[in-house]
Parts: sequence; structure tokens; C-alpha cells
Amino acid sequence: MVKKRVGRHPQAFRQMAVERLKRCDNISELSRELGVNRGLLYGWRRKMEPIDTEMGRRRRSRENPNYAKR
Repeated sequence: MVKKRVGRHPQAFRQMAVERLKRCDNISELSRELGVNRGLLYGWRRKMEPIDTEMGRRRRSRENPNYAKR
């Protein structure tokens, strides 16, 4: 049986990166330090943080039509 590879970076690394992103003043510098693309950092943050605003719920439902059914 072949294990499915979810991503290059472990979940613990992603969580650490998102926590640092919250406190970071220079996102480009952080992305260079961690060796990941800026867009990847933003994507991890979007997936890990809950959406509390109406605009965020609308955006999330456009990205994933099944999201609104939850």
C-alpha cells in the first residue's frame, strides 16, 4: 500500500509558520527564512484560521460549493 503524500511540509511546521505569520511585520523576509513561498503561507493561514466574518463565509462558499452545506 502506498502512503498518500499530503504535502512537503509537516503539519507542525505549517502551524508554526502560521503563528509566526500572525506576529510578522515582513512576510517576504519570513518566507525566505522558512524557505516557502509567500502565497503558501497565506494559503496555510486561510485553511487553519476559522472564518468569522460574513464576507469570509461568502468567499469560502464560492471557493468550495460544499462548504455552505455544513
